[in-house]
Amino acid sequence: FSDNNKAQANREQYTNIMIQEIAEGFFYSYIKPQGALYEALFSIINRNNAKPESINDQNAYNALSALSFGTLTYVSIFLSLIDQYTYVAEYSYEARDLDKFNENLDRLLFYFPYFQVIINKYSVGLIDIVIGILKYAKDKHNLVNLNYDLYQSFQRQIDTLLQFKKNVTEMTLPVLTVTPVNDIDINFSSCTDGQRSTSDFLDWKKGSKVSYALQYEKDGKFSKVSRWVSQEVMNLANPKIELRTMHETNRLIFRKFGNNPPELIRIVSGQSLSFRDIDRDLYNLVFKKSYDDEEILDRMLTLIRFGANMKAEFENERNVMHAAAEVGRVVLLPKIIDHSDKSIVNKKDSFGLTPLHLAAQNNKAEFLKELIEQNADVNAKTDQFNLTPLHVAVRYQCEKCVDYLLSSKGIRPNDSDKGGKTPLHIAVSDNSLSPKIVEKLANDPKVAVNAKDSLGLTPLHTAVLLNSTKNFFNLKPRKDLDLWATDNNNMTALHYAAMNGFIGPLSGIIITDTNGLNEAVTDRDWTPLHFAAYFKHEEIVSLLVRSLETKDKIKTDLPDADLQTPLHLAAASGAQDAVRNLIFPGQAKVYKKTAQCYTPLDLALLNRQEETVKEILTWERAFTQQMENGSYVADLDPLACGIASTKNILWEYLVERERCERRKAYPWRSAG
Repeated sequence: FSDNNKAQANREQYTNIMIQEIAEGFFYSYIKPQGALYEALFSIINRNNAKPESINDQNAYNALSALSFGTLTYVSIFLSLIDQYTYVAEYSYEARDLDKFNENLDRLLFYFPYFQVIINKYSVGLIDIVIGILKYAKDKHNLVNLNYDLYQSFQRQIDTLLQFKKNVTEMTLPVLTVTPVNDIDINFSSCTDGQRSTSDFLDWKKGSKVSYALQYEKDGKFSKVSRWVSQEVMNLANPKIELRTMHETNRLIFRKFGNNPPELIRIVSGQSLSFRDIDRDLYNLVFKKSYDDEEILDRMLTLIRFGANMKAEFENERNVMHAAAEVGRVVLLPKIIDHSDKSIVNKKDSFGLTPLHLAAQNNKAEFLKELIEQNADVNAKTDQFNLTPLHVAVRYQCEKCVDYLLSSKGIRPNDSDKGGKTPLHIAVSDNSLSPKIVEKLANDPKVAVNAKDSLGLTPLHTAVLLNSTKNFFNLKPRKDLDLWATDNNNMTALHYAAMNGFIGPLSGIIITDTNGLNEAVTDRDWTPLHFAAYFKHEEIVSLLVRSLETKDKIKTDLPDADLQTPLHLAAASGAQDAVRNLIFPGQAKVYKKTAQCYTPLDLALLNRQEETVKEILTWERAFTQQMENGSYVADLDPLACGIASTKNILWEYLVERERCERRKAYPWRSAG
């Protein structure tokens, strides 16, 4: 599979590519003993092909270069192989395919130390052998004096290999190598009459099989998952799970019914030995689509009576409140709080998502509203990207969620995410998102319409960069909207509209205000007109020089850092209509010269823009092109004739137009 195929694949497709490459031994076939790369490297080593016999032994030096590069490739393939096994193992674990997880963990536990020995075994590992040969070649035949460049090259290769050796030596796997012993006892009869739950309740079907397995975890490292122990479900449900021995690690306990996917039911600390298998039922209950709210509530109260813990956490550190927020079970919310405490409304999962985030993400506006009434933190931020619930509500297009959050007490609607973007930035960052939400945010006086992200972009910049005329007009009603706000490159929204040829936003800006019309930005000192001319956006050029709002204010001859006017840029690129509009009605002067002393005509000739050359020639002697001393550029600028004559570009045409004389000698290089 090509790198491009992998880059374009979604996660599932990418995983399937990894699985197929593992099955075909794609990487392994190169680096295994008798593999293609392994054989090639050790063939060079064993035959001493890389040990030069003299300073002129070019074959040996070539072999040594191949050996050094091949060794780095060998290590890189080893790392890629380990990455594949790790990736597929993690994917299998997340998908709760624990058999596949164990299978890939076994591969990791075997191949990692196996290839570490090949690469790094003291003094006889591949890297040490190649370093030894490089040192031999470096110090032999007076190389330091006779070919110092090659001497230095060998030293750099040695340093690189030493760094690779260090990296491989220090590598560890996030894996506990011990295989767990399943010492679980399943006890259905331990509960008293008042606490006993009977079968045919939720997933506890009489006659089905329930199985348990465990996994060790310590300091973020995980073991394989143990074998399963099973028992048939008879008259009772929710057994007591007893562990026969204590253990220094945490133990993750998994359960499955029949051949259904396994699920995490408890993380047991080292000293704990027993618990009742009931908390996961409470968590799962929330997702049961076959029950209405009343039935869910009734069964929830039953589980609570049997001792279910509202704060029990499962995958991604989520509890029953997270689950309720995800599916929007509003009726459960007060009961969850009553049987835990109010801190549960702000509990973060492993990603930093609170129940508010999840309600917004899943468009559960009424649940979100109830959370707000229960004093949930409306400004809580996720751990990695610093997203607030309002960011999430905007991104997932929950309009009612946006309404409830904006009207909530204490809301900070201008809090930024990791990239400095406010919810308003997010709202205008994708044209597939609803402009109604942009309108809601822009109309709220608490929302900062000119907030800047880490690149200095305002929401207006963002809307214009996406060519969203609709969002421009959603932002426009704000009286405090700064049309001329600049980003970190001092670019205004008008500059971006001109650069990209976006007529709608550009029209909206110049109809509203023209104060920044001629603002020069970046180290090039380009105005919006420069950008439009350079990128051949001829409609934009026409709009800037012809519209009622700009025609008397646009400065068509402003020079950039190289003294180029927009006309120079249009002429060089062959934007003939832009050239015509810049000259008339734009009044751009054809006699202006760049820092290299080129006129627009010179640049058109140099770039072989024949039609543009002809267009400029028609204007050279126009009254509006007369210089202050009364002369015309055709009288004072012979360079165009020199270029045309030397490069044979429209020479005959220029002679026929009497712009040039056939027998006269002209310079063809700029004096600048």
